Amino acid sequence: MNQQCFINVLHHQVLEDWGESNCVESSVTLFEKKESNAPLSIKLVIKGAERYKVSDSYYKLDQGEFIIIGQGQQIETTVKSKEPTNGVCIYPPISMIQDVFNGFGKPLEKQLTQEFNNESVYLTTSKYRLLSPIATSKFLNQYIPMLLNQSEKDDNWWHAFYLKLAEHLAYDQQEIKLILGQLEVAKKHTKEELYRRISKTRDYIHDHKFESIDLQELAQLSSLSKYHFLRSFKAIYKQSPYQYILNLKLKEAKKLLQQDYTYQEIANEIGYSDAKNLRKKLRSYLTFYKHSG
Repeated sequence: MNQQCFINVLHHQVLEDWGESNCVESSVTLFEKKESNAPLSIKLVIKGAERYKVSDSYYKLDQGEFIIIGQGQQIETTVKSKEPTNGVCIYPPISMIQDVFNGFGKPLEKQLTQEFNNESVYLTTSKYRLLSPIATSKFLNQYIPMLLNQSEKDDNWWHAFYLKLAEHLAYDQQEIKLILGQLEVAKKHTKEELYRRISKTRDYIHDHKFESIDLQELAQLSSLSKYHFLRSFKAIYKQSPYQYILNLKLKEAKKLLQQDYTYQEIANEIGYSDAKNLRKKLRSYLTFYKHSG
């Protein structure tokens, strides 16, 4: 294949005390690349679509989606499109990632009394959206426009960027580790695949939360039976899909109520059929969060 691509290096430097880091912006129509023992990376599609094979799993990234790929993976990247596909690839310094991951969530007192070992870092490879309700998505949503603007950025800016990115990655991976540990599945690969499928349905729910979503639709999206989808969703998010959707609706209803919407207007906005019942549900929701907060 004749490669048709434009690469703009936003940052490529050895950061003092942390090692090599890299961040590139790309615009491609035809592109293929194979990497073995690839570095840790985050690949984000700004416009168009990119396809990845990571080890034995396949991913298609559309606009506004990104994938986190752990260090040492075999990656195949493919882009074939008539219009340019624009994206950003971020390669944070691995020593910084390891340092943040190994210290994240551990009390300082414990770190002071134990020998610090900078162990290798394992990340669960998964696809997300910039609108996904995870810490890394929120961080990238805030920083990608800054990365792509033409303003000059010094070493201090990049150091702060990579450090904050590492902290958000560590937070999300810690949450994923806790979730995987609670799944009643023996093999790690199976746990990760189950997490990816259920996360996909959660993103779908957030995109369509004010529409009518049925169980069959979500189960098909996850390629699971309704029984296994329900069990897996509840194991990961500690509530049923129905309760998850309802809480999203009630969260929005609370905002609208503060803007002086009537209950009927709120019901119409969030796709709730019964304004009277909504009032009862919202009262219980507000009471619960008032006492729990």
